[in-house]
Amino acid sequence: MSVGWLRGALLVLAAVVFGGSLRAAEVSVAKGPATVVDATHLDVAGRRFKLYGIDGPDLDETCDDASDKEYPCGVEARNALAALVKGGEVSCLPRGPNDNAQMLAVCSAASVDLAQAMIEQGWAIADRTRTLYYEKAEEAARLAKHGLWQGRFVPPAAWRIGERVPQSRTGGPKGLTPEKLF
Repeated sequence: MSVGWLRGALLVLAAVVFGGSLRAAEVSVAKGPATVVDATHLDVAGRRFKLYGIDGPDLDETCDDASDKEYPCGVEARNALAALVKGGEVSCLPRGPNDNAQMLAVCSAASVDLAQAMIEQGWAIADRTRTLYYEKAEEAARLAKHGLWQGRFVPPAAWRIGERVPQSRTGGPKGLTPEKLF
């Protein structure tokens, strides 16, 4: 099987799945050093990708650790992804755009699935709207209290619309009940 044949098959598949809306450059694998933007976004070969199947905290997100002490979990999560890609080549296979026109991709470094590693370390949660593939790894990270799971946090999508971890010292935001927290 030649590489050209495989590339052509991928283009045909992308045209069928995405209604012909992807250009060949968007479907081709991007390889090279990565610049990490945040817990789920990275730039590879001049293109920005969001890791497929996961969601992670934004840089400004804060969480509570096991001692109920606030810490910059968004920065910690970004640093975890940076450690995974440090000094090596990253390969990203685009999966298509999400609702925000971000290019989703399955990315790996040294044969490590970056989304899987972020879930296992507890610095990201599974995006169940896209795939159930990472559910078991998320459950293991939660039970082991890795990363975000060491304390309390608001799911990243909820953080983006203004929900925050209630702080006993400040009373916390109204309407955010313990059931809405992880």
